[in-house]
Amino acid sequence: MTYKQIISELKKLGDKDKIVLKEKKFGITANNSLGIYHNDLKELAKQIDKDNQLAIQLFDSGIYEARILCSKLYNISDLTENLMEKWVATFENWEICDTFCMGLFAKSKFAISKAIQWTDRENEFEKRINKIEELKADNLAALAKQNNLFSSLQHAAFSGQL
Repeated sequence: MTYKQIISELKKLGDKDKIVLKEKKFGITANNSLGIYHNDLKELAKQIDKDNQLAIQLFDSGIYEARILCSKLYNISDLTENLMEKWVATFENWEICDTFCMGLFAKSKFAISKAIQWTDRENEFEKRINKIEELKADNLAALAKQNNLFSSLQHAAFSGQL
């Protein structure tokens, strides 16, 4: 899909009523929003190959939903610190922050160093990234604990101790 085709599709999916709904229901306010649900963007992203240049072009379009789409099309292995800095400086709400952080930034080789660096920032959405990393670490630790417990129970059951 080309840039023009994607922009055309985004405009078709747009719904001004969803802009109001997302603001009232989820507290999401965004500049230049078309009013497209996140799930619809995920489905659209599945139809588009990963393409860094296209992703950057979409981000630079200024269309809110195109910026979110960018996070789903950019190759994680090609992500740079400069690009992360450029993008994080534009985050205006939790939706775009979380989308980039959990879908792209957290999977990059810069995740931990950037999370630590951004902790001291004044911008709410830059600081939020550190909280996401903390939650991720907590969840991974809890999962490891559950796996250990399950393994112990499984061992006890198969060795006749239960």
